[in-house]
Amino acid sequence: MSRSFAVVLPVKPPAVGKSRLDALGSELRAQLAVALALDTVTAAVGARSVERVVVATDDQEISRVVADLGCLVVPDAGGLNEALVAAVAAVR
Repeated sequence: MSRSFAVVLPVKPPAVGKSRLDALGSELRAQLAVALALDTVTAAVGARSVERVVVATDDQEISRVVADLGCLVVPDAGGLNEALVAAVAAVR
């Protein structure tokens, strides 16, 4: 039996994402945040059992890149829980 899943990924704008890594400096931290987000999205899109990837973000550049990868992009609804709820609603 084959199952398919939707993956929901909240992605903060790089300027504020991965804030626990502030010791790296803002530029390197932002670059790492983008790399982690895009690697995660790419892995999810490439997974056989994943039918749909939904990314909740307000970052225009990340939105463009993940949309080009075939993801549905929804606006970040505020906090983590709100972003997840909005993304799950988009899947349904």
